[in-house]
Amino acid sequence: MGKHDAPEEAQQGAPEWIVTFSDMISLLVTFFVMLMSFSTMEEQEAAVIVGAFGQNTGGILEGNPNTTATSPPRERMLATHPLRGATKPHSRPAEELPENLEEMGQKLTEQHVEIDFDQVSDGLLIRFGEDCAFPPGSAQPNVALERSLRELGRVLCHYPHLIVIEGHTDDHVAPTPSLPDESALSLARAVRAARVLMEGNDMSRDLLQVSGLGSSRQLAPNDTAAGRARNRRVEVRVMALSKTRADALQAEFRARKDAEGR
Repeated sequence: MGKHDAPEEAQQGAPEWIVTFSDMISLLVTFFVMLMSFSTMEEQEAAVIVGAFGQNTGGILEGNPNTTATSPPRERMLATHPLRGATKPHSRPAEELPENLEEMGQKLTEQHVEIDFDQVSDGLLIRFGEDCAFPPGSAQPNVALERSLRELGRVLCHYPHLIVIEGHTDDHVAPTPSLPDESALSLARAVRAARVLMEGNDMSRDLLQVSGLGSSRQLAPNDTAAGRARNRRVEVRVMALSKTRADALQAEFRARKDAEGR
């Protein structure tokens, strides 16, 4: 008789393909967990935008308007402590905003000042005319600027956009105890403008921020009185904010308000 190979012994445990299949499933689960984490991070990012630098500006928004302002770092957008105002749901589609702003500009009369709208990379930049310049060393808006801000507020209050008011100065700032430098003065101008923007308008305070940029972004040279006047200004940025982020900001403030009321 010829010799026959001994029969192979059956392998113990699961087949080898099961191991490979399990590895693939593990990788897929890890991938989906990472996707869920990224989604959660986006909502959390939107929710903490307003609170990120709140301590840097809280002292100037409430209480005595002459409170000493804390100078913020240059070129940094600062979120305010929640400004007083209503939380009326936005009632108009965001895509209607440019048309509404254009209509507002067409309604200007001799009693109104010029308002310029420029498309920028992060949204819309709104500048006011020369009649809206601040007096030297002052954070109080003049009559022309107050009128323009209120008119602008009546349009912006209907849209779910993040509104950033930026204050600016010339480079001839004389320090005072309450406004010790350019950054403090520019921030105070932005805060006063924000209050006027909200007066009489049912604006959502959750989507309003202020920033003080000092003399870092000049529109004109500071070697003439006219040039310095152009630089003593505020500008309004309408930021491109998705509905998801706007809703997240609103939800965060509602939750915070409910927690404070307990």
